[in-house]
Amino acid sequence: MKKTLTVTLSALFVALTSGCNSTPDQTQSASPSVTLESHKHLNGDVTEVAQLMCFKRRLAPYQEEPRTIPAGKQQVFVRAVDHMYMIDSLRKRQEWGGKNMGGSYVMLDADLKTDQHVVIRRQDENDMIIMWLEDLQTGLPASDVKGVKRMNQFDIANDKYDSVCAKSSI
Repeated sequence: MKKTLTVTLSALFVALTSGCNSTPDQTQSASPSVTLESHKHLNGDVTEVAQLMCFKRRLAPYQEEPRTIPAGKQQVFVRAVDHMYMIDSLRKRQEWGGKNMGGSYVMLDADLKTDQHVVIRRQDENDMIIMWLEDLQTGLPASDVKGVKRMNQFDIANDKYDSVCAKSSI
């Protein structure tokens, strides 16, 4: 009995340790990639977000953690969203047509370099939202910079975006 247990444990040990040596290194990516981050900023009673609109060619939910996307020439569909949670924001809610959310979206063209780390940026100017990808190492734009008109009745959970997301390369 003791000999059988020793042989079984030895075989299990060998199988586990040799299996670990044959697994691929998870820290190295299989293809050239870029790290992409969303951006969130609290501005008074409004949370301003800049994030991916589409990921894997589908409408993407907001994600705090950075995403890994392919390097190279990409068409990146991004959105700027303003969430309002405070009850005392009646004036802003009236400006937004009674909605708790406003924002806009745009397709950005980018030529992303391997191992580049970028963040989606936005700048609000009156009724316009300007969006771009910014290289975190250099602080320079990593994509074209586009301004779009803010939409007061912005619905991000609508199936109509699936056809738009299909045009994104990410």
